[in-house]
Parts: sequence; C-alpha cells; structure tokens
Amino acid sequence: MSEQEFVELAEFCADRDAMLWEHSGPVRVQGRTLTEMDRASGNYRRGLEQAAYDDPRIEAARVLELRRMRPPPDQLRVLHRRAHATIGELNAASSAMLSRATGGRVSGAGRRPEAGLGQVLASTSSPRARAKLMAVWRATRAPFATALAARWDELAAAAADTGRSRTAVPDEELERYLSNALDAALRTADELLTTAAELGFGSADPAHVHPGLLLAASKPGPLPVIGADQALSVLRSALTDELGIELSHRRGNGRWQIEVTGPRISAQAELEFVPWQQGLSSNTLGCVNRGGSTGRAARGWIQCRASSVADGADAVLSFQHFVSLAHEVGHVISHGAMSHDFCALNSIEDLDPTVLEAVSMACESIVLSEPVADELARAAKTSAGMVEWTQGGRYVEMCLSRVATLVASLIELRVGQGSAAVQYARIAEEHPLVAGLLPLEDVLVSLLDLPPDGVPNYAYETGRSHAAARTGTFLVEVGDTLSCPSTADPQGIDDEIRRGIRRWAAASRGLRTGQSSASG
Repeated sequence: MSEQEFVELAEFCADRDAMLWEHSGPVRVQGRTLTEMDRASGNYRRGLEQAAYDDPRIEAARVLELRRMRPPPDQLRVLHRRAHATIGELNAASSAMLSRATGGRVSGAGRRPEAGLGQVLASTSSPRARAKLMAVWRATRAPFATALAARWDELAAAAADTGRSRTAVPDEELERYLSNALDAALRTADELLTTAAELGFGSADPAHVHPGLLLAASKPGPLPVIGADQALSVLRSALTDELGIELSHRRGNGRWQIEVTGPRISAQAELEFVPWQQGLSSNTLGCVNRGGSTGRAARGWIQCRASSVADGADAVLSFQHFVSLAHEVGHVISHGAMSHDFCALNSIEDLDPTVLEAVSMACESIVLSEPVADELARAAKTSAGMVEWTQGGRYVEMCLSRVATLVASLIELRVGQGSAAVQYARIAEEHPLVAGLLPLEDVLVSLLDLPPDGVPNYAYETGRSHAAARTGTFLVEVGDTLSCPSTADPQGIDDEIRRGIRRWAAASRGLRTGQSSASG
C-alpha cells in the first residue's frame, strides 16, 4: 500500500465509524454500501500489516491504526459479559427492594435504580425512615461486593497486556495527585453534608446521604428544558464569550451540521439527538483530520441524548443533556486543535489520558457558570433562580461523584498491588468518610462502568483540573496542552465545586422563600 493509498483509505475507513450511529435504513458512506465498506476495511488492515513507510509520521500512523483496529481478546469479551451480568443482578435486587419498600409505587427498574432510591428518599419526610431505607438499600447491595470485586480483578488481569493507553505521567506523580485530590474532595463533601443538613434536605451522617435525596428534596419545581436550536445558540454565545471559539450550526438531513473555528482550530461535525430511553450514551465518534495538505477541517460525528426527539435534529433537552452536548462539542474542538496531517494521528483515542478530557471539561464548566444563567433562563422560559438551582445542583452531584471517581482511580492505578477489595479497605482506613459515603459495591460499579481496557477513571479528574486552571490563552495553547501529559493543581476544582454548592444553597433558600411568600 502506497503512502497516498494509506492516507486515502484511512480517511475512507474512518467514515465507516459513522455507521455506528445509523440505527435503521440503507447505509451508504461516500456512496458505498456496508458490504463494500467491510471489504475495504479488511483490505485496509491487510495492507497496513504488510506495509512499512519511510516517512516517520506515516509509519507512526500505521502502527497506531493497527493497534486501534485490533479486536479485544475473546477472554476479555467474556469477562465483560460476566461483569455486566453481575451488575444486572445487583440492579434487579435493588429494584425489587424499592418495590417492596414502596408497595410497588417505585421500583427503580432499569439500568440505574439509584434514581428510584433518590425519588423515595425525597418523598420520605422522617429522618428515621430515611435512615432505615438507606440501611436496607445498603444491606441489599452489600452481598454483591464479593462477586463484583472478582469481576473487576479478572478484567484488570486480562486487560494488562491489551496495549491499553497508559499515561506518560509517572505512577508516583499521578498517585500523589489523586491522593491529594481525594483529601480535598472529602473536605468539600463534608461541607456539603453540613450545608444540606442545615437546609433540611439531608443528614450530616454520610451513610444516610444520596445525591438524589439532596436534589429531589430541594427541587423547587419542574426542571427546565430547552430546544435543540436554542441549546446550540446558548452554547455558541458561551464559547465565543469564554473561549473565543466560533460555533455555527444549521439543520440538514435530519441532523445538525456544526462547525467550530478559533485560533489554530477548525473542525466540523454532524450532530444527532437520540431519546435517552434508548439507553445510548452521548459520545463523539472518530474525527478525521482533513487538514494538512488538503486544507480541510477535522470532521466528526456526535450522538447526544435528549428528553424527547422528533427526529435527529428536532429535540428537547434537559439541563443534564445540555451539559452533555457541551462536553461532546469539547471533543470536536480537541480534534480541531490537533495539528497532525493524518487521521490516525488525529484521534483523541491517542491522547494521553491526563489531557484527554481537558477541553470537554472546560466546556462543561462554561455552561455551568453564572454568566450563562440569564441566557439559559430566557431560552428555557424559566426564572434565573431556577437555572441557578439547576446549575448548582450539578455541582452537588459532582461533589459526591468525584469522590467515587477518585477512589476508583486509585484502585485502578494500584492494579497488581492487591485486589480491589484490599485496596478499598486501605483507602477507607485512611479516609473514614469514604466508607460512609461510598460502599465497596458502589465503587466497583464505577470501576466496571469504565472497564480496565478503556478510558481510565482519572482522565475525567485530570481533565477537569486542566479546565479549572485554564487561562485566557487556554485554547490558543490547547494543541500544546494536549501534547503535554500532566496534572494541574486540584484546588481549582474544589473552588469551582464550592462556588456551585453555594449557588445551589442560595437558590434553594430563595426559591423556597418565594414559594412561601406566594402561598401566603
């Protein structure tokens, strides 16, 4: 395969990724059918295996592309299925417990019975009854810890030789960062528990706290929703004001065509919204660098969940879905900031995990910021106070989920130093609040959500640290940032979360006072 053939076929086969999100109907990319593309992809891989290139950039691209195309070992697929089956049993038992506790009113049926738990806790006014419910919930789930730990240990051992992307940051430096970040995150979580108890929305006892309780108990009314067009317009203004990025969007073929441009950044993407009920995650698929000698922008595909969808473009988004949209657009910006000439060198899959999520987390922070609240309120036709509560509530969730991410990250980093159960016990002994907030089985579910052959848990933490430390030159220098594996000071994250929690508390007080005045 010649170098030119490699470049052309690489672009063509990257287009094949677009079919992952085609749910029905005939599929044609560049005028070719699925069968033709399968055949081309097979020829492509065989050509790569037989080739060797003098140009070191193309040779590096060939090696990376082969690594990406290598299917996971059969053993790993079997272990993934076993892990998912065990999580399914845990969820079924949790749902059955909720159904018994509520006389069938709430089951929490589905992939996330925790949502049902939050609903029941929020509708239970007695602190003693809430404590009893949490005790039964944990007792129901605790017996699964042993099986979940075995699933993780099996997966971690099997994935050790799969060529999983590892950070260039030394383990000692990363572990020191994660340990310091966990100390700070637990202090912030302790402050949150005190604030929630003072507001009457929860308990200072961590064993009785659940993020769903804090949000559902303080929920002042119907949550705001926003149309897809308005959401993209708000995001456009926020990116322009905060990062100097221009975002344009137009409807076409039942999807949105979006383009991002900025200093040393150019990328295009197709955006499709899918109903959250389908269980599909929001993600960004294979961007292709069409820059270099061709002078064309990077191109990608975004799939984003929405509350309701008339077609791939006409959708209504919850605030959570809006934040997910901002996150995925951040990945497109990352692709557009990468300066390699060949697509295999222009995939965020090949970025160091410590910087992989930096731009996406920056975009999340921007749409969670106070300057965006007024525009969101106008677009969603709701009060600024309601948007403040919604934005702040995201930080309540983040505060508690961050503890889970950090504990999971430390266990993940210490693979080979003892089982997951042993590592958890060591962390809980050093940080007693961990055991109260986060039982072992919940940590293991977090670990198995991002399996050991995938993106490391710590990628989201280190990405957020870069986002929180961003300066006015963040995107001008983003290409340099993405090519420089590192961690940033976690203090910026804690400061941001604390500000968000204060906004949630203030909005909760203000909206509750307003409701009381109105009813009086």
